[in-house]
Formats: sequence, C-alpha cells, structure tokens
Amino acid sequence: MMLLIKQEMIKGPLGSTSSRGDIASRLFNGEFSEQYEESLGNLRDKVAELTLQLREKSMEVDQLVAELERSTLTHSASVQDFEDEMDRMEGQFQEENALLRDQLDELQSDNGQLVYELETLDRICQENDIRYEESKAQLENQQREILDLSQSVEKPAQSA
Repeated sequence: MMLLIKQEMIKGPLGSTSSRGDIASRLFNGEFSEQYEESLGNLRDKVAELTLQLREKSMEVDQLVAELERSTLTHSASVQDFEDEMDRMEGQFQEENALLRDQLDELQSDNGQLVYELETLDRICQENDIRYEESKAQLENQQREILDLSQSVEKPAQSA
C-alpha cells in the first residue's frame, strides 16, 4: 500500500492528465525538471535499497544455514527436523526474495514511464525551440521591413 502511495506521488508531476502545454509550461518554469530529478533520485535510491535488502537477506539466510548446520552438529537433532527447518527457511527466503523482486520490477516500470515522459517533454522542448527561432526570424524580418518603410516615407518628406 505504501509503495502505491509513493508511486502516485512520483507519477503526480508527470500524470497522464497533464496537457502538453501544462507540462511545457512547468518545464520552462523549472518545476518539472526538479520534480523529475527528485523522483528519479528517489527511484534510484529505492532500487539501491531493495538491492541491498536482497543481498542482506541472502547473507542472513547463509548465516542461518551455517548456524543451523553448527546447531545440528552440536545437538542431537534428527535429520527430519533439520530438513524441515531448511525447507521452512528456504520457503521464507523465496517469499522475501519474490517480494523484493516484485518491488524492484515495479520501480523499474515506474522508471521506464518517467524516461518515456522525459523523452516526450524533450521532444516538446525541441519543437518549441524551433518555433521560437522561426518566430524570432519573422520578427526580425518584420522589423527590417518597418525600418525600410519608415526610411522610404521619411525620404520624400525630407525632399518636400
């Protein structure tokens, strides 16, 4: 449940309900890039945390197996008890491992969505840059035309 809440918080700034104009506006205001960087950083931190947890759990299982082996040697436990405990520990490890892998898959999926949305925003920015340059060139041409017209109007007025 907590993961879903975090996922919604991460998707919030990039949600599909945002319009292209809204996203572009937020991007130009610097809001999106900060939120994206923060979300991406959070995802990377979570992936690292889950990877570390997976390694720690693997080491714990190895330690428990070693302790169980020592315990079996020092105590007169039956072979069946040992096998039952190993099966229990293996099942527990597999459950925890599956849970961590599911969480990692969800985070990787979220990360993929963020990358897709960032690429979309990058394309929008490039399109806006092209439109800006075109508008700038049009404005410069219009200013030159106005200057030419002003000069042509002033010349006959000066002659008269």
